[in-house]
Amino acid sequence: MTVSTNLNGIDVSHYQGLIDWSIVKSNSIGFAFAKATQGSNIVDPCFSTNWANMKAVGLLRGAYHFFDSSCDSHAQAQNFLTTVGSLDAEDLPPVLDIEEFLGAYGNTDLPTNVQTWLDVVEQGLGRKPMIYTGTSFWNQYMNNQFGDYPLWIAEYEVA
Repeated sequence: MTVSTNLNGIDVSHYQGLIDWSIVKSNSIGFAFAKATQGSNIVDPCFSTNWANMKAVGLLRGAYHFFDSSCDSHAQAQNFLTTVGSLDAEDLPPVLDIEEFLGAYGNTDLPTNVQTWLDVVEQGLGRKPMIYTGTSFWNQYMNNQFGDYPLWIAEYEVA
């Protein structure tokens, strides 16, 4: 007997509009990540609905934050923590989505600012975050200090 270790998932934000999560689950989707926040004061307007409805249909769920390198990283982490609140034991780890460098808040040390967000969120939720990014972005702006964090590599050209 062959056992598949693949589990299909999606990530969503307000760009997808209202989502019928029962249809998503019936299409062999086992997990989803929903955008919770961006920067230091943006909350995705669909997050609370997506968060509740993913759980209601029995999907594994996770929340992500879109990092704005021009904002204070501690304030961004607080925005995320306030919006997500807490994680249930079965929830997926929090995710930091870092895909753009707009000029770092206070200085140009992007890795330090990213580490601050990761530390604050891990302390606040008791869960080690994952990092979502593209290969070229990572190679250009980041460094090797993040080896203890799961890395989720974007595949932008996948249909």
